[in-house]
Amino acid sequence: MYGMKNKTSTQNICNITFEHPLGGTGDFCICNEKGVWHLFHILHEYGIPSSCHHPDQTRKLAHATSSDLTHWTIHESTIYARPDKWDNNKVWAPGINKFQNEWYMCYTGVDKDFHQRIGIVKSYNLWDWTYPVDGPIIDSEKFLWSKSGGVHEDAVFPNYFNCRDPFIIRY
Repeated sequence: MYGMKNKTSTQNICNITFEHPLGGTGDFCICNEKGVWHLFHILHEYGIPSSCHHPDQTRKLAHATSSDLTHWTIHESTIYARPDKWDNNKVWAPGINKFQNEWYMCYTGVDKDFHQRIGIVKSYNLWDWTYPVDGPIIDSEKFLWSKSGGVHEDAVFPNYFNCRDPFIIRY
């Protein structure tokens, strides 16, 4: 993303200035729709231990908009870890692309056993998101290369599956 210019704008997007008032910014994606920049990111909330393995941390993707990449408006999050679903613990690493007037966002969903899978949501307007499929589009448990395990900072996950940081490319 650094040094690139959006096809519909002459603004250089490597000069982004952003600070979320409720916490630090983690993995993110940014897109431009009709002159408005939309930033979606992991929110590391202040007042909660900063580890992404803490049970109350990284449970939603934050959303902010800007017309100049400097002055931002914070919006209510719409993509959360969902109870009783495959992504019931964490949501991470959004990646976004537009195809035929619909926006598609892939993200990493993490369950209580720390299995990481790739999910997808779609929107016509970048505000209202739906889940076109109920489960993940990539299930890490189906790939032996994704199996891992070990001790992480503040928790032990003896058997978990790595599958994160999706990237959408249209060709």
